[in-house]
Parts: sequence; structure tokens; C-alpha cells
Amino acid sequence: MTTKIFKYESSEPVAPGGSLKEFMDVQGISAMQLAKQANVSLEYVTAVLAGKTPITTSFADDLAQVVGMTAMFWLRYDANYQRRLAGKHQGQLESE
Repeated sequence: MTTKIFKYESSEPVAPGGSLKEFMDVQGISAMQLAKQANVSLEYVTAVLAGKTPITTSFADDLAQVVGMTAMFWLRYDANYQRRLAGKHQGQLESE
């Protein structure tokens, strides 16, 4: 019997803030609560959730403590998101 493995990749890059928001919703954590627990500003958390600013190493360390996923998970997720955004932007420039 042959097993097929399918790899799903969205055509649109998904910001790490989207996954973080889902986790927050499930756990009942507000952006203000996350900001306080991670010792960052509410504006920074809001920008991360909106995909407008990258996750810093320091915030990834804080997320590891608050959320339970490793800092490396968040940093890799964000790096992949930034790479896909750059690739998408490059593709748009080439088609113009």
C-alpha cells in the first residue's frame, strides 16, 4: 500500500499573528493581557496580530513562556512569513 503525503501551502502568506490570535481566542486571552504577560506594549501586540511588524527575539522568548510554544517556533514562523511576503512582492514587481 502506498501512502501519499500532501503538503498544503496557502497562496497567501499567513502572519504568525493570525495563529497567535487563534490561540488567544481559544484561551480567552486579550491583547492587553498578552501585552502585560509578555511585558510589551499593547501597540506592539496589536501590530504583531495584524501582521504589520515582525516578532522580535525578545517577544518570541516571552511568547514561549506565555503560550508554551518555543521561541524558535515563533521566530521560524515569522521568518517564513517574511520570506513569503518578499517572494510575493518580488513576483508582483516582475509582472508589472
